Amino acid sequence: MGGEPWGSGEDDAAGWRFAVSDTVRLREQCGRAKPERIPIGLEQHMAKFANVEEYLDSIADGRHRAEFKELLDWVHATWPQLVCEVKWNQPMFMDHGTFIIGFTALTNHVTVGSEPRAFEHAMPLIEQQHLKRGKKTFQIPYGRSDAWKVLEQIIEFTIADKRDVQTFWDQRRPEC
Repeated sequence: MGGEPWGSGEDDAAGWRFAVSDTVRLREQCGRAKPERIPIGLEQHMAKFANVEEYLDSIADGRHRAEFKELLDWVHATWPQLVCEVKWNQPMFMDHGTFIIGFTALTNHVTVGSEPRAFEHAMPLIEQQHLKRGKKTFQIPYGRSDAWKVLEQIIEFTIADKRDVQTFWDQRRPEC
């Protein structure tokens, strides 16, 4: 085990890998802390990125890295008042300390996270663009910069909607 309390990244019999101690997230189960098992290959998503440059460096495909950087640069150039920081291991843009939008670079697409109210507001455009979506996120495939108009709608809506919000996350319910 090499002195690591939860292993050194070695596989166990079930094909799972224990993360090294600095990336292990603990959970309480049966009154004692246990390591969360991480599927092999997901360690890169558990990394702690100190800044956006480190996040960009973690994107293996050079074309995807360039497109993701172009997306971040576009958001910054269009809304220069927004601050980009890495939080929860993904680049997020904030305005006066409150969350506006976040992005995660994956193998074939960028996953976009927004506030629920903005997500609901943009749902017709998300569907019109035929973008795959989940309950709270949607995906923009690489090569679909035409879909950035959805981001524009979400960001504009969120900036206006949260102008008086002082918390990071919006505590209000989505408007139906």
